[in-house]
Amino acid sequence: MSSATCSTISLLKPNRPHQDPLTRAKHQVGWIVGLCLLFACELLTQGAVPDVHPKGTNVTSLCVLDAKYMGSNAEKTMIATLQGLVARVSAEQIYIDSGGGYSLWKEHLHSAYGIPLQTVRSPWELVNRFKGVVRGYVLYDSKANIHSLSVANSLSGILNAIAVDASIEAQVQAAGITNRLEDVRTRDSAWAWTNHAGKFSTRTMVEQRETLPASLRDYATLSDSFTFFVGNSPARKQFVSGLEPDPAILGWGDASHGEDVFVGEGSLQGVYEVAADHVLNLSTLSSIRDSSIHQFPPSKTLTETNVHYVCFVMTDGDNVQWNLGGFPGYFNNPVRGSFDMGWSLSPGLADLAPSALRWYYEHSSTGQHRDHFIAGPSGSGYFYPSKYPAAALDLHVRKLGRLMSAADMSIVQILDFGSFHRMDLWNKYFSQPGIEALFYLEYAPYSGAHGQILFSTNGNPVIAARDMLWPGLEEPEQLIKNINSYSRDISSPDAYTMVPVLVWKATQSTVQHVVTNLAPHVRVVTPDRFVRLVRSNVGRRLSYDFSDGLQGWVGGAGGKELEKAQWSESSGHSGGALKMSGSAQKPADDQPNAWFSRQIVLPANATSLRFETLAVNHSKLRVRLQQPDGTWTTLLNWES
Repeated sequence: MSSATCSTISLLKPNRPHQDPLTRAKHQVGWIVGLCLLFACELLTQGAVPDVHPKGTNVTSLCVLDAKYMGSNAEKTMIATLQGLVARVSAEQIYIDSGGGYSLWKEHLHSAYGIPLQTVRSPWELVNRFKGVVRGYVLYDSKANIHSLSVANSLSGILNAIAVDASIEAQVQAAGITNRLEDVRTRDSAWAWTNHAGKFSTRTMVEQRETLPASLRDYATLSDSFTFFVGNSPARKQFVSGLEPDPAILGWGDASHGEDVFVGEGSLQGVYEVAADHVLNLSTLSSIRDSSIHQFPPSKTLTETNVHYVCFVMTDGDNVQWNLGGFPGYFNNPVRGSFDMGWSLSPGLADLAPSALRWYYEHSSTGQHRDHFIAGPSGSGYFYPSKYPAAALDLHVRKLGRLMSAADMSIVQILDFGSFHRMDLWNKYFSQPGIEALFYLEYAPYSGAHGQILFSTNGNPVIAARDMLWPGLEEPEQLIKNINSYSRDISSPDAYTMVPVLVWKATQSTVQHVVTNLAPHVRVVTPDRFVRLVRSNVGRRLSYDFSDGLQGWVGGAGGKELEKAQWSESSGHSGGALKMSGSAQKPADDQPNAWFSRQIVLPANATSLRFETLAVNHSKLRVRLQQPDGTWTTLLNWES
């Protein structure tokens, strides 16, 4: 195994009196030394990686209860905590059918995995059937003290108890569960944290509003997770500080002042958020184990010239509640399959709901146009890598590598603040063999890094969004106009546009409208093809004739009169050339007043660089190589 050390080569014009110099760089086809050198590197040796997220016992049969048969919030909470306890120890488990995606997953478990379904019509039937796995109950009173619900949910797992509201205590006792293990009717989360310290999981926490009586409470019980909702208060920071490095908080925080408030604070503490506050049946869905989940093989990548490549990717795939709840209906749009499309999903589904992951892959388009899935931001869950502690990020990407492999994904969507050039962060992701590219989105707007492309030390691309499909911020008609006007120089990053599609504002029909109105020279491709094209046409291009433009070389100048770095179509060359001009007004201090540079990924045996120059008025040229650590090596010092 080897990795590429990416460097930047620059051609610089010195600050000497001259007029209208012409410089043309022409690379030898084949073995070039310049921008990226390949070196053997030691890879982190890993043994078998355990489940990243807690999972239930292998499930072999389901007792299915329609949600309409649970008449009160108290019954919903009771059954949810019972469901989590059952999933820990029993192959026969509970499933709540609340319609939508949850009806779909139930039927898919039966058709794809052969799991028999038995219908029950009362929550009390489930209590009677499974009361043998319960030690007792924790009593709370949601009417008198809403916070007592969180306390009861926190204690359910560690005490092996169901959470029972005061309004149904008599019914629970009549059903044969008479052991009251704890009375928390007057308690809050701070009390639970203090009085049961050291008993909760250090891998997971659940952040859940008490107004949601059933959602996620089964998984909180299964995983022994401390469960709370205290807004953006100091108590939240205190609770999180008790976790091991790189844990998951499932649920959702207080986004009244923006989600970046609690996600940002969590990132600083080295924890990531898994949006899951409305999710149901997670304990049961996690009880599936499936090591044979694969996306359909990619279509053949054909390179064309004089075209512009576009990749559309739906956002918010980190949201597990969306993956399991509303997204299946959104995904099953009649227009899907009429254009290539990218989708973000949580790679955590490989642990949390592998059957759902299989369903998406099995139902993806595989004809002339295809669907392809990538990991949602910014890995196993939602966090900002630039804020994450370095050691926690190292641990996170190692666990992410396991999930990416299990989920058959190779691209990770990143959401962060002004961090596109932080290759120290992105090289951590690329240390995992299965991660081949990152799609970078600025927090607001997504396109804030303007479509830039950088290559990591092993030659994998970090690709920033150039535009976005976000009605209200960037309208479809403006997006169409922009894409149709962009570069067709496929050796330049400017010929590639990655477009995040805000899932809450745009439908597949919105994307179809854009696609059908793109110019004939625009090619829409899936994320995997997009990455391969960028790598081969931009990063690994070895020869430049400048016949159609700068071919990815970026020019700069000092800013004085006549100081320019531009593309020239004439001056005796049939194609074109890089033209650098300087100012006679500057002193002869050997400082460049015009330059070109670009990043290239080269093969391991690259040994030489060849270029052609033509200078006027005794001007000179210098060629330098920038190493990954930022230091420079001069390949050719000032020469005429």
